[in-house]
This record gives sequence, structure tokens and C-alpha cells, in this order.
Amino acid sequence: MDVFRKILLCIDESENAERAVHYLGRFLLGAPGYHVTILSIVDEPSEDFFKDDRDREDFLGKKQKKVDECLEKARRTLIDYGFDPSAIRIQTYVKDCSNMAQCILDHRVEEDYGTLVLGRRGISKSEEFLFGSISNKIIHYAKNCTVWVVN
Repeated sequence: MDVFRKILLCIDESENAERAVHYLGRFLLGAPGYHVTILSIVDEPSEDFFKDDRDREDFLGKKQKKVDECLEKARRTLIDYGFDPSAIRIQTYVKDCSNMAQCILDHRVEEDYGTLVLGRRGISKSEEFLFGSISNKIIHYAKNCTVWVVN
């Protein structure tokens, strides 16, 4: 398979991520030969964030449920745009990511995706200056792939 027909669609629960799903759907309209993995990485908070293990499990369970609903909605949207359901894969995992952009880039390399699609997070210029943005970091550090940032 042509590596550039293997697409990693990175989403969260934001409106910009939803726009990225629709953009990809409208752009390709289910063209044959494309395979899309819809990925969401749940950034695991530090252990200090929780009062005990049960609190942690409750938090992660609720977060995972929201992420699963978001991923399924994205999958249905792509199917509505004409994608073959067998060409869509959903993937999620909980990971401690000090740098979410690097987690995404590492995953791209491990799974050999040729195209990354993600929404641009709606943060202010001062927040972007202080913390950087995931999409900005991906644009600067991605190598040997195409990056679509949907605004």
C-alpha cells in the first residue's frame, strides 16, 4: 500500500478536531485505496492528581467513555462521506505524554503513516507562546510525511 494513502487522523473532543474529520471526509469522499486510523491519545494525569486508585480509575473510565463516543462519531461521519467501514480503524490509548506532539509523531513512525490530519487547537497567542501548540510542533518536527492542519 502507498504509505501516503495510510492516514492518521488525530482527534480529541474539540470543535477543531470535528472540523478535521469533516474536512478529510469532504476532501476524499471515500476514495478507494485510503485507510484511515482515527487516533485519540488520553494524556494520563500524574498520580498526584488523584486521591486514590479508585479515583484514578473512575476518572480514566469516564474519560475513556467520552473518547470512545468521540471516536465512534468520527467513524460514522467518515462512513457517511463514503468511506468503506473496513478502511477505518479506531485506536485509543492512555499514555503519559509530556509532549503530546511527540507522542503523535512517534506513533506515526511506529505505524508508518504517510499523512497526518489534525485540527488546530483554538488557543490564544499568549497560550501558544507559553505552551506551544500541538499542531505547530507537529508541523515543525514531522519528517517524511504530509501534514494537514485544519482550522
